Amino acid sequence: DASQSSHLAERPILDKLRSYHVPIIICYNKIDLLQNTQAVSDDSLRRLGSDVIAISATYRDTLFQKLVPVMMRIYKGREIVLARHLPMLREPVSRKLIEDTCFINAAYSLASGLAEMNILLTVPFNVADMVVLTKNQALMAYKIALAFDLPSDWRQTIPKLTAVVGTGFLWRIIARQLVGLVPVVGVVPKVAVAYAGTYAIGQAIYRWCANNEKVSPQTLRAMYSKALVRGREVARSMLSRRRNNRQDVIAGNPISK
Repeated sequence: DASQSSHLAERPILDKLRSYHVPIIICYNKIDLLQNTQAVSDDSLRRLGSDVIAISATYRDTLFQKLVPVMMRIYKGREIVLARHLPMLREPVSRKLIEDTCFINAAYSLASGLAEMNILLTVPFNVADMVVLTKNQALMAYKIALAFDLPSDWRQTIPKLTAVVGTGFLWRIIARQLVGLVPVVGVVPKVAVAYAGTYAIGQAIYRWCANNEKVSPQTLRAMYSKALVRGREVARSMLSRRRNNRQDVIAGNPISK
């Protein structure tokens, strides 16, 4: 309680938690009642090295802005487990899963697209695209479902997820990912399509898991079209970084990140 001047009663609880060697977050609650937030300065707790944040549990925004990011950071790699038990984390965890998968598929499409500049490699890489991109999309959808506490048996869950996006739309996205965009029109459209298709599928799965909402084909196409714009920006940025890294290597400079 941030409005209290002393927290001696909480100290034994904190010491016991520390004996378990688990990550600890100390939340000073009721921060909205203090005129001066600097009043939260209990060094006896801060010196223990735990993450210390100030929140107001009655204000949802402070939880999402301060508590959730810390929880996801200290439990990196176990966010899905947390989300299954803590509904508050399901939206941010799903958003991160979608964003990460979009970039993974975009990066893969960039690499395969550059290889397809050699016309002899176009067909084999298109086949690989189908396997890799759809596998990543299916895994993303499954992880979102797990975050929302759906059955962990993929044989029960995956068919339901496939029905959400509609096999017709899904296969059109795949077809566009596999079409020989390279070398005819360049790498950027291929990367943008991979990014946008993944984003649209991720959003459709999230809405169904969160609200039992099955988005219409029109809404799905609108999400896809909007994501194409972002996908093109991502593609250009990736290409630019790749050119800069190549120039650094040629010049003997450290590779830029």
